[in-house]
Amino acid sequence: MKKLILSFLLLATYQVTFAQNIYKVKLNECNTQQFGLESRETTAKIKDKDVLELLIKSMKEDAFNKIRGVLKLQVIVYKDGTSCLLSFENETNLSSEELNIINIKYAIDSQLKWTIGDEAVAALMEIDFKKRKTVINRFGIHGDLGWHQLKN
Repeated sequence: MKKLILSFLLLATYQVTFAQNIYKVKLNECNTQQFGLESRETTAKIKDKDVLELLIKSMKEDAFNKIRGVLKLQVIVYKDGTSCLLSFENETNLSSEELNIINIKYAIDSQLKWTIGDEAVAALMEIDFKKRKTVINRFGIHGDLGWHQLKN
């Protein structure tokens, strides 16, 4: 019985430790004490244009012209409208170094200003870089709907 309880406690601790990171690569220096996930609608608002301009400025010089594929970002948006890049997944044709992900994190953490409701949330974004256009999709997690795309 003691082994069963100990195993349960270890498993619960493990899940809590890693449950905050949605994407594969975790970054540091975000306050993760308390935040929710967007579920049925976007609660942290920002113009796609502002996010895209920031990404372009933050990437290495010619990266934006070469990039194809999807960059997934988990951004914690705090009650004061500031944000912090918590985790990401790079499914593009460029390496994270070529994208200059460290500079992208710094820019998201220091330059984006969001409009938000009453609580901190994780904004889940997938930026799809295509040849002629770039599309930003937002996702939420809901008990009935599961992982689903949010309408802006």
